[in-house]
Amino acid sequence: MKVFTAAAVLVLFSSGVPASAAQAPNVTVAVLDTGIAEHNKLGWSLDSLGRGSPKLPALAGFDFVSDPWQAADGDGWDADPTDPGDGVRPREVANHCASRASTWHGTNVAGTIRIIAPEAQIVPIRIMGRCGGNTADVAAAVLWAAGLPVPGVPDNPHPADIINLSFSGMSEVCPRALSTAIVQAGEKGSVVVVAAGSRARDTAQETPANCPGVLAVGAVDLQGARAPTSGFGDEVDVSALGGDMSINPKNGIRTTTNLGRYRAGIPGYGYYQSSSAAAARVSATLALLASQVQGSRGESLVMELMNFLDPLAEGDCDQGVGQCGEGIVNLERVQALTTT
Repeated sequence: MKVFTAAAVLVLFSSGVPASAAQAPNVTVAVLDTGIAEHNKLGWSLDSLGRGSPKLPALAGFDFVSDPWQAADGDGWDADPTDPGDGVRPREVANHCASRASTWHGTNVAGTIRIIAPEAQIVPIRIMGRCGGNTADVAAAVLWAAGLPVPGVPDNPHPADIINLSFSGMSEVCPRALSTAIVQAGEKGSVVVVAAGSRARDTAQETPANCPGVLAVGAVDLQGARAPTSGFGDEVDVSALGGDMSINPKNGIRTTTNLGRYRAGIPGYGYYQSSSAAAARVSATLALLASQVQGSRGESLVMELMNFLDPLAEGDCDQGVGQCGEGIVNLERVQALTTT
């Protein structure tokens, strides 16, 4: 059984890594999620008009949420991926989804990557808002993230080495538009990292984990066992620490967030869990590897990652052998590599 220490969970969180360590400079990670909220840890601020303003490690991104109500920013596609909040107030429930507080999920994911790979450049791309998003927007965002053309949108000046999709939807078949976009992104040299899902379901029924050409990531808890909410199945390639907050919220992954309930408030820190966090950790690990292994991109980068897996102990994948991937990504070994 692999047991994660407190140091492993909070690794790099407060003070960063030693100055001698490689921290993934010149590696670009696109985060396709709810956007990014203002936070000095992420290099994202708002100008006098309330528009997003990036500063390294953040780069300019894009907002691909086409529905103005879902976007909650007054329009559809635009050049500002700032997350205004995906929460739904009780009075907004009619004809939409149930009331809920904002998740600040994209800010969570970006923070995990920033903490582990401090110099990796992050391209925030907004694909989800209130009540989620739609496949056409996600497919366009994947193409744009990889540096491929999207009609009516200026080309991405910072094509991503790694594209992180820490979300899932229920679908027995990967939608054709999304499948095509992921394959094309892979052909361009991007690694598409996706969450196995957080509904404790077979990944054969979870998109994008069931899409061709992705690196699907399941989550394990602090003891190295499959996290109770994590997806599982033949599609899972690897597992990584994602935590389990069911008993203690601090058994999740600490990261950046926003403290606003429905709309943006004060930047802060908090915890999240499961395969979303695990996928973000794998994206950050890939960024560290890409900075160390010359010419390692795309499939060769994924193959390099496979050298840094710990085997799952017997019984840790309660769904059977091979249902939680080939092993658990050992971030600490990669960090040790970057300090030598």
